[in-house]
Amino acid sequence: MCVAWLFRSLPGTVHATPILLVPDLDVAEAFWAAVGQEVERWEGGGYAFVGNDGEILHLGEEADAGGGACYLLVESVAPWHEGWTASGHEPGPIEDQPWGLREFTVKDPAGNAIRVGEPLG
Repeated sequence: MCVAWLFRSLPGTVHATPILLVPDLDVAEAFWAAVGQEVERWEGGGYAFVGNDGEILHLGEEADAGGGACYLLVESVAPWHEGWTASGHEPGPIEDQPWGLREFTVKDPAGNAIRVGEPLG
């Protein structure tokens, strides 16, 4: 709610795309496939784009990767949570936050923190 309101209220808003560093694009691709996202690899190698109906984020392959973070604002957190849980990842609990979002956090195999939220109400 707060993020969506802010985005709509600022004409000329700058759009940012996070880049998460991962040591292995094959492992990262399986992680994102667990929640129904496609990973398209850059033909030059070492880089990929995550998303089905629009780009969510980028992945850069680096040996000493990990430790980054990003926030995904989605329509419903449940399918994301269920997908990662079913694939053996351990997302944190889904919790309603006082700032108007329902969210959870999961770490990808590289150690990047992915927080996923939806507006309450």
